[in-house]
Amino acid sequence: MILSATYNFFNGEEHLIASLKSIRSQVDYINIVYQTTSNHGNKCTEYAKDVIFEIKTLNLVDKLIYYEPNLSIASAQNELIKRQIGLRDCIDSGATHFFTIDSDEFYRAKEIEYAKHKISNEKYTSSSTKSFLHVRRPIYRGIDNTNIAFITEIQNNISLGGSYPINNIDPTRTIRIPNRTHYHFATDEVAMYHMCFVRKNFESKLKNTSSASMTNFINRAKQSIDNWSSNSELFIFPNKPPVKITRVKNEFDTFDPEI
Repeated sequence: MILSATYNFFNGEEHLIASLKSIRSQVDYINIVYQTTSNHGNKCTEYAKDVIFEIKTLNLVDKLIYYEPNLSIASAQNELIKRQIGLRDCIDSGATHFFTIDSDEFYRAKEIEYAKHKISNEKYTSSSTKSFLHVRRPIYRGIDNTNIAFITEIQNNISLGGSYPINNIDPTRTIRIPNRTHYHFATDEVAMYHMCFVRKNFESKLKNTSSASMTNFINRAKQSIDNWSSNSELFIFPNKPPVKITRVKNEFDTFDPEI
């Protein structure tokens, strides 16, 4: 297996370097498809530009690919195009397998290693995982209802988008391949750890999501984050079931707004 990963990046820069470090030892080729203008026309922070520059010096990425969004199309369409660009570059690199990832997403290196062996030994051609969300700080974690498309074999006619064997997956990240033997990892095997609600600036994240035009949703989402405290056992977020939160260590040594 020659494993590749493609990052889709606009914000979440406070987590990007730690995320790259979490997977670098187990991934042979990494690209980042980045943009400095959001799909809604907002500019990225100067810190985001600094992080991209720093990454170049740390040997954490093999290729940086700049993307200029088309503001006349839907945000989700831009996201899909970016992921397709990243996939094409992974194919050109000579990789045999790939997965997509965002700047605020993390994997345990030993779990990627386990997944690589299982997929190779048992001849799976695609895989998926469950995810954990983190709220306010990286030390507050709960299991999410979102699933993640994970390591997939690069076959002829591979493409992104469309139907997928597992539900509750971002439609821009589903992967179609002609010959599929699928495995869904249990959380005690492999999981993705998502710092989705750990930010320097929640408003920047929310107003640049695919749902940014949904004012009511954005207001409810911000209220959910603002109202949650470490004394609350459950985290309630729009369009998600209640999530039980437990305290854990900051195992990926990523951005913590209270340190």
